[in-house]
Amino acid sequence: MEQNSLIPDHFNTPGLSALFSDKKLRLVELQNKVLKLNAMAETLDPYKEIPTETQEELKSLGILVLDDPFAITNQLVVILEDTVEELHKLESELGA
Repeated sequence: MEQNSLIPDHFNTPGLSALFSDKKLRLVELQNKVLKLNAMAETLDPYKEIPTETQEELKSLGILVLDDPFAITNQLVVILEDTVEELHKLESELGA
């Protein structure tokens, strides 16, 4: 039977491949989150009025108190640090 080159050899291997795929997907998610957080940290001025779209993004990150510029900045930095730490840990596990 001819092998379909579109389906990887490990496609039907239970367990390990799915775990690896999940980790690779998580790696991409973390990379995108770091990019988003960095962009937000560079452009956000918590001392000015925060646009509604940015407020929604902050709320989606768990930053709910939007009237305290120090708290916003601090929480954003903590989330970024935690995300970068998780990203580096996963990269070392995957050898990426």
